Amino acid sequence: MVLAAAQGYPRTIVIDSTNVYWSNGNPGAVSEIAKDGTGFTPLASNIDTSIDGLAVGGGSIYWSEFSLNSVMSLELGLDGGVPVTLVPNTVANLPLGIALDSSYLYWLDTGSGQVLASPLDGVGGVKAIASGGEAFLTAIAIDSTTVYWTETLPGGLFKTAIVGGDRVFTVASTVGDRFFDNGVAVDATNIYWADATAGTVMAVAVGGGPAMTLASGQPGAGAIATDCPIPPGGCTTTGVYWANYAAPGSVMKVVLAGGGVTTLASGQSNPIGIAADVTSVYWVNEGTGMCDGGLCGSVMKVANPP
Repeated sequence: MVLAAAQGYPRTIVIDSTNVYWSNGNPGAVSEIAKDGTGFTPLASNIDTSIDGLAVGGGSIYWSEFSLNSVMSLELGLDGGVPVTLVPNTVANLPLGIALDSSYLYWLDTGSGQVLASPLDGVGGVKAIASGGEAFLTAIAIDSTTVYWTETLPGGLFKTAIVGGDRVFTVASTVGDRFFDNGVAVDATNIYWADATAGTVMAVAVGGGPAMTLASGQPGAGAIATDCPIPPGGCTTTGVYWANYAAPGSVMKVVLAGGGVTTLASGQSNPIGIAADVTSVYWVNEGTGMCDGGLCGSVMKVANPP
């Protein structure tokens, strides 16, 4: 099911209990639509940069403006609401993926090589959670105690305490392209990530241990999601979902309780972002840029099989 067509290079997608939200890269924009495909609403538009990080919670939506060096917020449900600069360009430096809990917004400050956090109300200033290595920081996820992120070249999965601390190496991975900024997910049991270079979907226990291969032979595996992310949690993950960016693009699922790999959609045009709940899977197709002045991206939905 096509939820929205003629989108300009959509990048990232998130969901809440009722709506789907996504960002476009050219022109930069943030939009929402109900999960049933009604009520398309532009939230922010004509932003002079790609929107690569997106998060929703607590009645607001947040995004990172990569080349404008800023992190923005917008209260949802306001007719004609105006985005607010949560973190200005005097503080942020090429912010990429973002995540949030009930109190803080966390992001990968790729220009400074740090994981940073700001209170959701912007009061109290920005604090450093961890310093990354010399590689490019790519994707971020959090649970109630820990921040997890991936780095490229040589690549790996890292973590630190959510209140700040040392950068702890978790497991090696080639990780792949930096543009898969939603290429890591976490639930109550495991951390999941996609390795675009190796074409694998991986997992490791949150407490550490050997890496587990959930799927191999996945061309351009990038964006990844579970149907019970933290936050909000309070449920049990049944499946892991990912988008294979390389042609022919596909959207995939693996059932954790001994199930095999299932193709949910094939023949997709550069799928680059994904989200899931127990009933449906949502993703954005970046498109090829060869139609309607580049407005050939789309927002998609398919039923989530048992």
